Amino acid sequence: MNLGAGIAAYGSGAKEPSHMSVLLHEFVDKRILVVEAGRPLTDDLRQQLTPHGATVLGPMPSVGAAIALVQIGSLDAAILDIELDGETAFSIAEISEEQGVPFVFVSYNAVGPKYPGFQLGQPSSLQTIGLALFRSTSH
Repeated sequence: MNLGAGIAAYGSGAKEPSHMSVLLHEFVDKRILVVEAGRPLTDDLRQQLTPHGATVLGPMPSVGAAIALVQIGSLDAAILDIELDGETAFSIAEISEEQGVPFVFVSYNAVGPKYPGFQLGQPSSLQTIGLALFRSTSH
């Protein structure tokens, strides 16, 4: 799964711009939950974030399992796909919001105005996602 030109480029061995390490600093020592039905998003994020000190948890394929993990309270952020085998992740977003866990949706589907998100196939970068997760005041 390609997360957009910015994310794919840095995971493929392309030379990292000098400002990249500063922006990816947002992920250092963070526990990031990835909720998706498959593995491509999780694998891409793990490959790109682990060298920067993040722990990527997932893929978490079910709403119930993801909610349980969010409620434990040991997460720094969540990256959610909207569609999970016939369920939607909106309830995970609501629980994350209640628990103070910042989250974004990353999906092939339009996210909608209520929640922050990035649509796959649209230009978005790991740095932009990090800024949305860790510098947003809305969560």
